[in-house]
Amino acid sequence: MWLRPRTEMLNLELDWWNWQDVPMESLASVALALINLFYVVAALLSIRRRMPGVRVLWLFIVCRSILLATLPNPEPRYTLECFAAVLMLAGAGLARSSRLTSEPESSRRYS
Repeated sequence: MWLRPRTEMLNLELDWWNWQDVPMESLASVALALINLFYVVAALLSIRRRMPGVRVLWLFIVCRSILLATLPNPEPRYTLECFAAVLMLAGAGLARSSRLTSEPESSRRYS
């Protein structure tokens, strides 16, 4: 569900895996899935960060995924609430660590 291309609202064929019927729409769907994969991988990079709020966002995503795993008929649209958190975590994962994880300048000691 997390890596499925979100093509429901677009003017693309929903059966994106049928390359013979609509090759350009299938290519567009695969490109959207790769962008989705990029955001998920970038969000996974935020796990190693010690930034405020990262753990809370991951807790929300994990709890939502566990809830969806218990449903008898989950739909991919149920993960859409998590994509705001995924985008924020992707930003945290791709941010420069030297500036964000270092001590504030007011607490540094200069000799």
